[in-house]
Amino acid sequence: MLTLINPSAHALLESQASKYSWLLQNVGTVTDADLGQHLITLSEQGVLASLSPGDGRLLWRKVLSPGARLVSGPGVAVAIEPARVLAFAATNGALLWERPAVEADVAFTANGRLVLTAQDAVHVLAASNGVVVASSKVHVDGEEPSEARPSVHSAGADAATALLAIWAPIRRALVVLQLDSSSGALTQIASHALPAKVQVDLDPAAVAFLAGSRLLAVTADGSTLCHAETQGDAPLSCEAQRTADARPLSGFRLLKVRPCGAYPALPVQTPDGLALFAYQRGALGAIAFVPGGVGAACALDAAGQASAAVLVEGDPLSGPGAARVDFLNPADGGHEAAWLAARPGTLQALRAQLLLLKAQAGFGSAEEAAEVAAFQHATDDRLRPFRDADGFRKQILVLTEHGWGREGGRGFGKLVSLHSSDGHVLWTLTLPRSGALTFRRVLMWREPHTLHGELEVVVLAEGASGGAACVVDAYSGRLAATLPLPGGMRSWAPLPAPVAEADASSFVYLGVPLDPAAPAPVLAVARSASRPNAPGPFAKAFGGVDVRYRYLNPSLTLVATGASAGTGPGADGSVPPLTVHLLDGVTGRTLWSASHEGGRGPVRAVVADNWAAYHFWSAAAGRWQVGVVELYEAGERRVSVAQLALAGPPNSTLPARRPPALEAYAASYHTKLAAAALGVTRTAHGTTAPQLLLGTTGGQVYMLDRRLLDPRRPVVDKPTPGMLAEGLAPYASELPLAGGAFATRGARVARLADLLADPATLESSSLLLARGLDLYGARLAPSATFDQVPDDFPYALLVLIVLGMGSGAAALRRLSARRAVNRLWE
Repeated sequence: MLTLINPSAHALLESQASKYSWLLQNVGTVTDADLGQHLITLSEQGVLASLSPGDGRLLWRKVLSPGARLVSGPGVAVAIEPARVLAFAATNGALLWERPAVEADVAFTANGRLVLTAQDAVHVLAASNGVVVASSKVHVDGEEPSEARPSVHSAGADAATALLAIWAPIRRALVVLQLDSSSGALTQIASHALPAKVQVDLDPAAVAFLAGSRLLAVTADGSTLCHAETQGDAPLSCEAQRTADARPLSGFRLLKVRPCGAYPALPVQTPDGLALFAYQRGALGAIAFVPGGVGAACALDAAGQASAAVLVEGDPLSGPGAARVDFLNPADGGHEAAWLAARPGTLQALRAQLLLLKAQAGFGSAEEAAEVAAFQHATDDRLRPFRDADGFRKQILVLTEHGWGREGGRGFGKLVSLHSSDGHVLWTLTLPRSGALTFRRVLMWREPHTLHGELEVVVLAEGASGGAACVVDAYSGRLAATLPLPGGMRSWAPLPAPVAEADASSFVYLGVPLDPAAPAPVLAVARSASRPNAPGPFAKAFGGVDVRYRYLNPSLTLVATGASAGTGPGADGSVPPLTVHLLDGVTGRTLWSASHEGGRGPVRAVVADNWAAYHFWSAAAGRWQVGVVELYEAGERRVSVAQLALAGPPNSTLPARRPPALEAYAASYHTKLAAAALGVTRTAHGTTAPQLLLGTTGGQVYMLDRRLLDPRRPVVDKPTPGMLAEGLAPYASELPLAGGAFATRGARVARLADLLADPATLESSSLLLARGLDLYGARLAPSATFDQVPDDFPYALLVLIVLGMGSGAAALRRLSARRAVNRLWE
């Protein structure tokens, strides 16, 4: 479930903030839900959210730890994390209280109190403030206290008691205790032995109580489901699990939802979707198999009994890969005419203008304001699904994973096309799947030479025994082909330039095998982000006198090895330093390397043109650091302007066997920002000043002027004329931090993990996409919009001025001619 938000200020320029940025907030794959006055959901990604039951609109959202569980009560939503329990107000998401707890389970009693079990203890709390009312130790005769993992449930709608189910591994029995929420007293009321024919123990976390004094439990391997009456000592009745399509279940959870009929339902988390089970007269029957959907549904079993389940579409559009491609040509296939025909007519436009005037006068209603907003959205030229001359309208292809499951049981891969102007969905393709494949990346595959050809992308999927490549038409979302791939690949590296064909250019990728015997853990690998046809200026003047040629290698690769944060010393009592290498991706030659004593991962890196930057933690300094290195060709340093003018463009081919001699300049700076991702702005011709994009762990994107990372910044108090001519700033150990340099402004991208910056046709602009749990898009202008006029430019005033000047010139010419005639008559 996605909610589109248009914040008031997100872009680099304040005047463009509200029009050229957008944020898609994601809920994720919903695993727990409660259908009360508010639709409270908790996703596999750990997002606790409240949705409007009518239209799915996001009311509030809290980002918690992945794998959390949800229990809802009167006006309270309780999230259970591995080491703590949090309670939020259901109306506005305000945090009511927080309590540390390990292996906890929670249930509400009929009198509004909260029962919390943690390890071998049970506590009764006031739901509103978390104050402990009563406590007791949980003990089962013949069992170790550490083995007790209670699962708690309310005993009934009119009782102030709660039931606890405990799996006793020594006795191989499920023990049921009754808790008095007033005094905290525990009483054993049942003990159900597991039949001898069931060889696998029960999963202590997969126990659920049902209405009608019954309970369900699942074995640890997910193959058998057992049930029994809550009271009594009868053995468990166990049956093999079956789904609607007879596929086995593995790695799932039992989820509690409210029934819509006389019998409850339990949705079971399966590898491929949501299988709904209803408990009817002691027999378990599969009643539905739903891979996805939106809203609440009631399904009927074979006996005609109704059961409810919450089905929420939750594809996180923050999957493992993303790419940005151009739109279809407007003249192709009549798409432009079809789009124009779907726009509102003259009468609708006139009505919208009248409603707008009414709203500006303060007499409009909310429905009329929504109608005006819909009209403006339908007539907004920025939202056309076709190319524009400035290169702002593009497609964003996001690869995600759909379905429920854990490792080894992921769902179907999905490729989603979004509009770069506001992030709305254009088309969705569910990718075919055979075997245990994991979809990893989406890359360019075929780019036509003309505007009328088909542009194709390829989605790479990996598996233990082999992979697959799905070729997709980027314009229509049509699956063109599926190709087999060898297994055991760590990554796929693109060749620097595509292969030119008659009607298109094809991209080639090299598979990098996984080497389990690597001597040191690889912390980061970054390849050049610059396009071969737009590497930027090929020369740089040092001090305004010496000219150096940049080392422009499109295969430049950075590899960082060392120890991650928190790594202890090895057998020799030492911790390996952080070592950074710049390599030639074609020959494997080491171009430059450096070691940072005390450097630790995680490492974020980016490579562009002739320079590279990397972010790491310095345990020696106790601070974050940013390292930067620049490479230049060693050679003649004094070159005249005439020589540069007559030399032409540099030779883009590099001799592999006779590489040029290089000069490297490197430095490191302290920073206050903890980086989750690094990127760099890219423009069409590479002449605009680049900006280093630093995605913080707090979900924001900071734009750092590339000149502040110049490794040649001198340590002087007063700049020299040469420094002023070159634009070098004096050295400072810490990089400055300016609030106005945040590209995201007030927006936050939850769990930011990747930054993608692509050029527009206009040289001044770069298109940013920040990916994490959410998606954020913005149009950036690092050197201001020097090649375009603002959107609010007064064209009408300009026309009036030109017409006035023309009329004045005509009048003056006529007056001058009349004076000349009069002068002749004198």
